[in-house]
Amino acid sequence: MPTFNLNDEFDLADLTVSLTKWEQNTEFPYGQFDDFALFYPVESVLFNAKDIAKFVKAVKGSKAKKNILITTNNFTKKAEELYGIVDDCRILDTVDLNEKHKKIFNTIEQNIKVEHNELPY
Repeated sequence: MPTFNLNDEFDLADLTVSLTKWEQNTEFPYGQFDDFALFYPVESVLFNAKDIAKFVKAVKGSKAKKNILITTNNFTKKAEELYGIVDDCRILDTVDLNEKHKKIFNTIEQNIKVEHNELPY
């Protein structure tokens, strides 16, 4: 398996892609010459208010042409705390793709209902 450093750049189609840790970019603007900045996984910062504030500051500090935030939904509404810093939201649902997904979804849905909660979407 190849190894790399965070300051290495990679060619992806006609783009040059570089990696960085969002925690290192909270005090100054960055990405001025980047086509996009990809933040993943975002949901790990959503369970600590201090981390959310730092993350929002990092996203706002990105000067890339597009900032893309990717989360996975653990069936909470925590991701909605980031709606104020995004221009658009896309929810990708795999429930209808096949029977396996439907069964897993139904199990999760029933567990949430037993706890007297509701699905966020």
